[in-house]
Amino acid sequence: MRSKGAQMSYKTYRMWKTVIVMIIAVSVSSSVVAGYAFVPVPVAAFGAAVMLLLRRRVNEVIIDERTYRIAERAARLAFQAGAIAMALIAATLLALGRDADTAFDTVGITLGFAAAGLLVIYYGGYLWYARKLGGDD
Repeated sequence: MRSKGAQMSYKTYRMWKTVIVMIIAVSVSSSVVAGYAFVPVPVAAFGAAVMLLLRRRVNEVIIDERTYRIAERAARLAFQAGAIAMALIAATLLALGRDADTAFDTVGITLGFAAAGLLVIYYGGYLWYARKLGGDD
Protein backbone atom coordinates (compact mmCIF):
# COMPACT_ATOMS: atom_id res chain seq x y z
CA MET A 1 0.00 0.00 0.00
CA ARG A 2 1.34 3.38 -0.98
CA SER A 3 1.66 5.88 1.84
CA LYS A 4 -0.14 9.16 1.55
CA GLY A 5 3.04 11.15 2.25
CA ALA A 6 3.19 14.73 1.06
CA GLN A 7 0.22 15.24 -1.24
CA MET A 8 -0.24 18.25 -3.50
CA SER A 9 -3.10 19.93 -5.28
CA TYR A 10 -3.51 19.90 -9.04
CA LYS A 11 -2.82 23.65 -9.14
CA THR A 12 0.54 23.14 -7.39
CA TYR A 13 1.35 20.26 -9.74
CA ARG A 14 0.63 22.46 -12.79
CA MET A 15 2.89 25.18 -11.42
CA TRP A 16 5.78 22.76 -10.85
CA LYS A 17 5.18 21.14 -14.22
CA THR A 18 5.48 24.54 -15.91
CA VAL A 19 8.70 25.30 -14.03
CA ILE A 20 10.20 21.94 -14.98
CA VAL A 21 9.25 22.34 -18.64
CA MET A 22 10.85 25.80 -18.68
CA ILE A 23 14.04 24.43 -17.10
CA ILE A 24 14.14 21.61 -19.65
CA ALA A 25 13.61 24.06 -22.53
CA VAL A 26 16.37 26.39 -21.35
CA SER A 27 18.78 23.50 -20.70
CA VAL A 28 18.14 21.83 -24.05
CA SER A 29 18.27 25.02 -26.12
CA SER A 30 21.40 26.34 -24.43
CA SER A 31 23.20 23.00 -24.75
CA VAL A 32 22.29 22.74 -28.44
CA VAL A 33 23.49 26.30 -29.06
CA ALA A 34 26.72 25.54 -27.20
CA GLY A 35 27.20 22.40 -29.30
CA TYR A 36 26.66 19.77 -26.60
CA ALA A 37 24.53 17.23 -28.42
CA PHE A 38 24.57 14.67 -25.59
CA VAL A 39 22.87 16.88 -22.98
CA PRO A 40 19.24 17.15 -24.25
CA VAL A 41 18.29 13.47 -23.92
CA PRO A 42 19.30 12.98 -20.27
CA VAL A 43 17.86 16.37 -19.29
CA ALA A 44 14.52 15.54 -20.93
CA ALA A 45 14.47 12.06 -19.36
CA PHE A 46 15.26 13.46 -15.91
CA GLY A 47 12.56 16.13 -16.28
CA ALA A 48 9.99 13.53 -17.37
CA ALA A 49 10.89 11.34 -14.38
CA VAL A 50 10.50 14.27 -11.98
CA MET A 51 7.12 15.19 -13.50
CA LEU A 52 5.99 11.56 -13.17
CA LEU A 53 6.98 11.51 -9.50
CA LEU A 54 5.17 14.79 -8.89
CA ARG A 55 2.05 13.55 -10.70
CA ARG A 56 1.85 10.58 -8.34
CA ARG A 57 1.53 12.99 -5.42
CA VAL A 58 -1.54 14.78 -6.79
CA ASN A 59 -4.54 14.08 -4.60
CA GLU A 60 -7.22 15.12 -7.12
CA VAL A 61 -8.63 13.61 -10.28
CA ILE A 62 -6.42 14.94 -13.05
CA ILE A 63 -8.22 13.74 -16.17
CA ASP A 64 -11.83 12.71 -16.58
CA GLU A 65 -13.95 11.67 -19.56
CA ARG A 66 -14.90 15.28 -20.36
CA THR A 67 -11.23 16.23 -20.59
CA TYR A 68 -10.61 13.35 -23.02
CA ARG A 69 -13.52 14.47 -25.22
CA ILE A 70 -12.30 18.08 -25.24
CA ALA A 71 -8.79 16.92 -26.16
CA GLU A 72 -10.14 14.70 -28.97
CA ARG A 73 -12.15 17.55 -30.46
CA ALA A 74 -9.30 20.04 -30.12
CA ALA A 75 -6.87 17.61 -31.76
CA ARG A 76 -9.28 16.93 -34.61
CA LEU A 77 -9.82 20.65 -35.20
CA ALA A 78 -6.08 21.37 -35.07
CA PHE A 79 -5.36 18.53 -37.48
CA GLN A 80 -8.04 19.58 -39.95
CA ALA A 81 -7.04 23.25 -39.88
CA GLY A 82 -3.34 22.39 -40.08
CA ALA A 83 -3.75 19.97 -42.99
CA ILE A 84 -5.89 22.43 -44.95
CA ALA A 85 -3.46 25.29 -44.26
CA MET A 86 -0.48 23.14 -45.28
CA ALA A 87 -2.19 22.12 -48.52
CA LEU A 88 -3.15 25.71 -49.37
CA ILE A 89 0.32 27.05 -48.59
CA ALA A 90 1.91 24.23 -50.63
CA ALA A 91 -0.31 25.00 -53.61
CA THR A 92 0.43 28.72 -53.34
CA LEU A 93 4.19 28.13 -53.15
CA LEU A 94 4.07 25.77 -56.11
CA ALA A 95 2.13 28.34 -58.14
CA LEU A 96 4.58 31.10 -57.21
CA GLY A 97 7.60 28.93 -57.92
CA ARG A 98 6.64 28.04 -61.49
CA ASP A 99 7.69 31.37 -63.00
CA ALA A 100 10.60 32.33 -60.78
CA ASP A 101 13.95 30.77 -60.10
CA THR A 102 13.38 30.43 -56.34
CA ALA A 103 13.08 27.71 -53.75
CA PHE A 104 9.29 28.02 -53.68
CA ASP A 105 8.95 24.80 -55.69
CA THR A 106 11.08 22.80 -53.29
CA VAL A 107 9.36 24.16 -50.19
CA GLY A 108 5.92 23.70 -51.77
CA ILE A 109 6.62 20.09 -52.72
CA THR A 110 8.04 19.34 -49.26
CA LEU A 111 5.04 20.90 -47.55
CA GLY A 112 2.67 19.02 -49.87
CA PHE A 113 4.32 15.70 -49.06
CA ALA A 114 4.21 16.55 -45.35
CA ALA A 115 0.46 17.22 -45.61
CA ALA A 116 -0.04 13.96 -47.52
CA GLY A 117 1.99 12.10 -44.91
CA LEU A 118 -0.19 13.50 -42.13
CA LEU A 119 -3.31 12.34 -43.98
CA VAL A 120 -1.85 8.84 -44.38
CA ILE A 121 -1.01 8.70 -40.66
CA TYR A 122 -4.52 9.93 -39.81
CA TYR A 123 -6.15 7.33 -42.04
CA GLY A 124 -3.97 4.55 -40.64
CA GLY A 125 -4.84 5.60 -37.10
CA TYR A 126 -8.52 5.78 -38.01
CA LEU A 127 -8.46 2.24 -39.43
CA TRP A 128 -6.56 0.92 -36.42
CA TYR A 129 -8.96 2.48 -33.89
CA ALA A 130 -11.97 1.39 -35.93
CA ARG A 131 -10.72 -2.20 -35.79
CA LYS A 132 -9.70 -1.95 -32.13
CA LEU A 133 -12.97 -0.42 -31.01
CA GLY A 134 -15.14 -2.67 -33.18
CA GLY A 135 -16.08 -0.32 -36.02
CA ASP A 136 -16.92 -1.58 -39.49
CA ASP A 137 -15.39 1.37 -41.41
